[in-house]
Amino acid sequence: MFIDTNVMKKSLILACLIFIFCTGCTMHVNVPYVDIDLKQPENSVKTPIRIAAINPDEKYVLKKTVSDVNGSGISIVYAVPFGQIIKKSSSEILPNYFEKVEIVTAKPAPESTDLLFISKINDFDIRSESVGFSSFNVEARVLLDVIIADSKGAQIWKKTIVSPWKSKIYNAFSTKEYEAAYGTVVADATNSAFKDAVRGMFMSRVFKNYLAGKGAQQIITAEKSQDKAFKLPPPRSDTFAVVIGIDYKNRNDIPHLQYASNDAKQVYEVLTDPRYGGVPKENAILLLNEKATRNQMMVALRKIRDRDGYVYVYYSGHGAPKTKGDQFIDAYLVPDNAIVTDPEALEDTSIKMSYLQKLMDASHAKGIMVALDACFSGGGKSIVPKGGKPLVGMLVSSEIMKPQGTGRVLITSSATNQQSWEDESEIKGGIFTHYLLKGLMGKGGKDVWVKIDELSNYVRKNVPKASRRLKGQEQYPQITGKGNFAVTRNWNEVKVKDINIARSRLKTAFEHGNINAKQLSRAMDELKSGQRSKTLEAYLEGKIDEENFGALY
Repeated sequence: MFIDTNVMKKSLILACLIFIFCTGCTMHVNVPYVDIDLKQPENSVKTPIRIAAINPDEKYVLKKTVSDVNGSGISIVYAVPFGQIIKKSSSEILPNYFEKVEIVTAKPAPESTDLLFISKINDFDIRSESVGFSSFNVEARVLLDVIIADSKGAQIWKKTIVSPWKSKIYNAFSTKEYEAAYGTVVADATNSAFKDAVRGMFMSRVFKNYLAGKGAQQIITAEKSQDKAFKLPPPRSDTFAVVIGIDYKNRNDIPHLQYASNDAKQVYEVLTDPRYGGVPKENAILLLNEKATRNQMMVALRKIRDRDGYVYVYYSGHGAPKTKGDQFIDAYLVPDNAIVTDPEALEDTSIKMSYLQKLMDASHAKGIMVALDACFSGGGKSIVPKGGKPLVGMLVSSEIMKPQGTGRVLITSSATNQQSWEDESEIKGGIFTHYLLKGLMGKGGKDVWVKIDELSNYVRKNVPKASRRLKGQEQYPQITGKGNFAVTRNWNEVKVKDINIARSRLKTAFEHGNINAKQLSRAMDELKSGQRSKTLEAYLEGKIDEENFGALY
C-alpha cells in the first residue's frame, strides 16, 4: 500500500495548527517520572560519615516556560517531577559513598547526623529537534545547587553543578515513546549532576579538611575553623570545672566501658572552649583513667567548697549502690583504683554520693552543676561488689542526693534502678553525654546563655527517646535541686545577637572591600532596629563568608 508522505506532513501540520489555535499558542508538557536504572557500582570503602539528605517534597514539581520554540512563536510549559527524581538520585547514589544516609524533606535532621546534603534544582533546560520524518531528538540538562553543612546547618561546601546534555530519540507518533524520552533525559541529567556533586565535594579542599577531623571531635573542629573571623569572648574567671572519665580497661575485675574517657574529653573541650563554657584552663581539672584515682578525685572535688563563682562537675564511669538489707541507702562513684572484692573494701576506696552532697551544701558557689553519666542499679555503667545487692527489683527512691538550697543541681543519666547506656551504632558514646554535649553547645538554650534548667529539660526530653530507639530500653535522666544559673553560651545566638561582635565583623568586611559604604550603612541600621534580613543573619552566624555576603546583600 502506497502512503503519500506529503499528505501525511500536511495532515500533521494541520493538526498542530488546530492544537495551537485551541490552546492559545501554548503547549503544556507534563514530563513523567521514569524510574531508570542508575547502574551505580557500590564502592568497597565508604566514608564513615552519617548523611541526612534534605530533599524537596516528593510531590514537588518545577515548571518552566520556553518561549518562541525554534522561531515558531509557540511557547511550551514544561512541568518536571523533580521531587521524585531527586529522591531516587539521593537514595541510590549517596549510599555508595557514605556509611549511612537518611532521606528527609526538612530540617532539623536526625540527631545522629554528621552532615547535611541539601540539594535543590536551580534551573533546567529542555530542547528537541526533528531528525527524520517522524523521529525527534530530545535533550535536557539541569543546574543542581548542593550545600554541604554540619549538623547545626553551618555551611561547609557549596556549588552549582551543571549537568551535561542528555539525549534520546523518540517516535513522534508514539505517545509512550514521547513521554518516556522526556522523563528519561531529565532523570539522566539529574543523576549525572548528583554524581558530579559528590565527586566535586570529595575533591574540594574544605571538605578534605573537614574529613581530617577524627571521631566525635569533627563537629567541634569544623565549627572552630568557621569561627576564626570572630573575636572570641574572654574567659569566665569566676568558673571552675572538674571532669572525670574512666574506661577501666586496665582492670580485669571491673567491666570495661567503651567511651567514658572520650566522652569526658569532649565535655572538657566544650566547658573550656571560650565560645561555650569559657572556663579558664587553669580553673579546669581533667582526670582520665589511671589518673582518676580516689585521692586525685577527692582533691579535685574538695575544691568545690572553696569556690564562690560557678562550678561544673562531670563524671563518666561506673557507679555502685550501697544497700542495707533491701534498702538503698547511698551510692558510690568508682575510681580507677577502687577495690571491689567486698562492700567494705569498695566503701573505703570509692567516693560516696553523700560526701559529694556535703561538699555542695558547704560551698559558697553561686551555682553548682553535677552531671553523672553513671548508674547505680548494678548493671550497665554500674557494678556491685562481691556480696553486695543490685537494685533490680527493689523499690528505691529516684533521688540519690538532695542538694540543699538553690543554685545546686544534680543531673544523673538514669533513674536509680535503671541502666545508663552507651551506643556503638550511631552515637558512639554515652547516650546521656551525647545530649548533654548538644545541650551545652546551644541546643539546650533559648537565648544567648544555656541556663541549667533549660539544659536539664533538653537532656530529660531527648535521652529517653534515643535509648528506646537505639537500645530498646528505658533510660530517664533525673534532675534534683534548683537553679537558674548559666552553664554555657549559646554561641550561635551570641554571634547574631551581640551588637559589638556584629559591628566588628561588618567593619572588617568593609575594610577588606567585600561590602561598600552603602551596604555597611544599611547593615548598621538593621542592627539598630533589630529587624535583620536573612542574608545579614546568615553572615553573622558564619553560614556565608564576606565575599558571598557582599554579593548577596
